[in-house]
Amino acid sequence: MSFPFGPTEALTDERRTALEALADLDRPIRTICGKGVTSANLAVRLDRAGYTDVAAVSGGCVTGTNCTRRPRGPWEGLVVVQFGRRGKGCLSYLVADERVGEAVVIDPGRHLDRYLTVAGERGLAITAVLDTHVHADHISGGRALADRLGVPYRLGAGAGERDAAVEYDPLADGEAVPVGDATLEAMETPGHTSELVSYRLGDHAVFTGDALFVDSLGRTEPSSARPARPTARGWRITRSTSGSVGSRPG
Repeated sequence: MSFPFGPTEALTDERRTALEALADLDRPIRTICGKGVTSANLAVRLDRAGYTDVAAVSGGCVTGTNCTRRPRGPWEGLVVVQFGRRGKGCLSYLVADERVGEAVVIDPGRHLDRYLTVAGERGLAITAVLDTHVHADHISGGRALADRLGVPYRLGAGAGERDAAVEYDPLADGEAVPVGDATLEAMETPGHTSELVSYRLGDHAVFTGDALFVDSLGRTEPSSARPARPTARGWRITRSTSGSVGSRPG
């Protein structure tokens, strides 16, 4: 639950009553904010007020909600590492052919070091950076990561319709992006945004950005110039896959 609280604010009786009306404070309490400053203050105030099992997430959303994991699947020598920002609900991916030592990053956030760290630990060279679409809800690190590495930054060919403010190499529908000996196929799947491109990794997975989630479709952005019917978007992704191919949402 959300409870506005200042970095130096005191927990007055009035504020305490308001908080108790929103949450069960007899349970373990964990606080989190953007950088961990305000949430640390609230945790200290609650502890001093006599509440038990109170803790703040160190560093807040900047450091406390990054996570990486390797999704299960029939990868056959390929590696897919999923990066999450739970505070923002954003997922990004590093897709690699470890036998060749090459990787591609899809939908990177603005905190770039985590991608470089994982690639370095595995001895991988990142050869391209891809975004599925022009993001309206968070800052993409795509252009910055590509510039830092001196590799191509790629978006769907329709990104110009949404006034993409950075330089990019356009991807045509059906174009293949090499990942070592494997390929990511660009698939136009407009609907959430007009230029959205999903990326199919052979018979293993489709990286759908915000087009298709685990149990729903991404909403259509009001600014989309030529939105497709959501059912058509989901049908194209589903039709292109077979039984073992899973959706990897953004």
